[in-house]
Amino acid sequence: MQFDERLKYLRNEKGLSEKELADELETTETTIRLLEKRKLDVKIDLLEKMADFFGVSTKLLIGTVFENLEPEEAVKSYRLVQELELVRKQEKEAAAAKASAIATEQGPPPSGLGPVSTPIPQPSKQRRPRQDTLYASKVALYRTLSGTNPEEWNKFIEEYWPLTVSITNIYGDDLSNYFYLRVEGEKMSPTLKEGEVMLIKKQSNLQNNEVGLILCDWGEVITARITRSVDKMVIYFDNQTYPAQVHDDSQCRILGKVLWKTSQAPK
Repeated sequence: MQFDERLKYLRNEKGLSEKELADELETTETTIRLLEKRKLDVKIDLLEKMADFFGVSTKLLIGTVFENLEPEEAVKSYRLVQELELVRKQEKEAAAAKASAIATEQGPPPSGLGPVSTPIPQPSKQRRPRQDTLYASKVALYRTLSGTNPEEWNKFIEEYWPLTVSITNIYGDDLSNYFYLRVEGEKMSPTLKEGEVMLIKKQSNLQNNEVGLILCDWGEVITARITRSVDKMVIYFDNQTYPAQVHDDSQCRILGKVLWKTSQAPK
C-alpha cells in the first residue's frame, strides 16, 4: 500500500482538511495535496512530523509494514500490535518488580557472627549406575517446510532422529504427532537460533505467547509466537527487528507447538 493512501486515510480519520493538516505540520496545503496525489516525494523531516502527529511509525506511513493491507486495516493492525507490545512490557516490568520486592523482604544473607558449629560428617554418597536413555522410536527431521499441502513435505525430510520415552510419557505416545524441524533465519533469536533443531508436537491450538508453527494460505510456514484477537491472529517474533504480522484467522492455521530445541541428535 502506498504512502499517499495511508496519509489520506489518517488525515480523514482525524477529520482534517488538507489545509488544517498542513497547519498542524507547519507546511503548505499544496504540499499535502501533492503528497496525496503521489506527485511529490515526502522529505524525511516531514515524514517524522507526520508519524509523531498521527501516533504511528514512519514504516507504517510509507507502507513497509502491513504492506498488503488496505489503509484502515493496516492502521488498526498496527495499533493492535502496539497495544499487545505495551501489555508484554508491563508484564515484564511487573515480574521484575515482584522479584525485586521478594529479594528485599528476604534481606541480606547472615553476617556469620553467630556461634560456629562443628560440621557433622555426612556419609559418603554412592554414585548411581548410569542408566541409558530410553527411546520410543525415530521421527522425521525436516530441513525446511514450504507449500500449502503437508502431504507433499516428505521431500524435505533430512533424516530421522530418536524420540525419548520421557517425551511420549508427557505428551502422548502417538509418534505420528511429533517431528523435528531445523530453525531457519533469525526471527526468533535469541530463543531459537538458525541451524538449531526444534521438536514439534502437532496440535491445532496454542495459548497466547506460546511458540509454534503457523501455516499460511500462501504456503509460508512461520515459527513465531501468536496472540489471538477476535477474528485476527497476531504473529510476532522474539527478534524485535522483525515487525509483527496480523492476519485473518481464516488465512493461517496452527500446525504445532515447539516443545524444545537442541543442536544435536538425542543420545
